This record gives sequence, C-alpha cells and structure tokens, in this order.
Amino acid sequence: MVTLEDGKLTDQALAVLSQRFGLDMTFGHLENIKFIDTAVTSHMRICNSTTDNQEWRFTSYPSEPIMSSATATIMHEGTRNLIRCLEVLNEKLRKGMVERGEREELVCRFLILLGRDYTPEIPSISLASIPTVPFCRPVKLLDYLATTFGLYDPSQAVHDAFVNAYVNFLHWVRMKTNIQPPKRESSLSE
Repeated sequence: MVTLEDGKLTDQALAVLSQRFGLDMTFGHLENIKFIDTAVTSHMRICNSTTDNQEWRFTSYPSEPIMSSATATIMHEGTRNLIRCLEVLNEKLRKGMVERGEREELVCRFLILLGRDYTPEIPSISLASIPTVPFCRPVKLLDYLATTFGLYDPSQAVHDAFVNAYVNFLHWVRMKTNIQPPKRESSLSE
C-alpha cells in the first residue's frame, strides 16, 4: 500500500493531482518554483522548455494511462490519501498557487474523474484487448451516470439505447489550441 508521506505530503499530493486533474499552477507564484523543481526531479514531471535566462520553466505531465492509473491507485489506497490530497489542494488554492480556472473548471474535472473512479468496473469482459491495469477498464455509462449524479432512472428508451454503452477516462489533458471546428458564417442571402 502506498501512503503519502507526511514529510513529502505537499509535493506528492500536488504531483498526483497535477497528473490526473491537469492542475494549472499560477505563473510566478514563489511556491511553484520549488514544486516544479521537485516535480521534475522526483515526480516524473517533464520540463518542456525554459526561458533564455533560465528563470521560468514550462512543465507538464505526460498523458500516459499507466501513470494515470498509478496516481489513481495512490489516491484511493488507504483511508486517508484522497483526503490528504484534497487538503493540500484546498490549501494551495487558498494561497493562490493553483488556478481554479476561468469558470471553476477544476471542480468539474474532479466531479467527472472521481465519479469514474467510484463507478464499479466491469468484472470480466471477453475482449482480450482491454488492459487489466486498475482504472483502465471501461465502466457502464449508465452506472457512471448513477454514481456521479446520484439516483438516475432513465426512461426506457434511454436505458435501451445506452444499456450496452461503456466509457473510460483516466485523466485530464489540457489542449493548447481549440480543436472545435470554426463556425460557418452564414450569408445574408440564405
């Protein structure tokens, strides 16, 4: 069992949360300099680039399912790891080290991913290509909705349409560019 160590709790918790939930660190915050150095040297964070004078580092976590599974496992092992991670996050949000997002997107990321974490995985499925790594198996869509949003009693038509639907996601990835196609402009003659 992996337990977050008291002496390294902040760095470990931020590393776990950053990899899974795509935490955005406040640019220029003094505590981030130490965290980024530690995360790059000890917690698999990648240094993407630095400024010419080496004062600023641009870093990220890779989008790796095995890493996401490992961080999810760490978060949910033991009785205190998730609570400890959330306590550290709460402290860093209050101090302004971690960004909440323009419209509090961070809360949505937690609801979506923790809902997935607590949805029972399919015990056995006949598809050999599905990995057996924890948190990498699909879950039933209707089970996910019920777990995430509480009692969920879809209409018979919805149930029939989605009874065999499955989803899976492990972590949040930040997009640097908008992948939505541009809206088509309508002409006045239409």
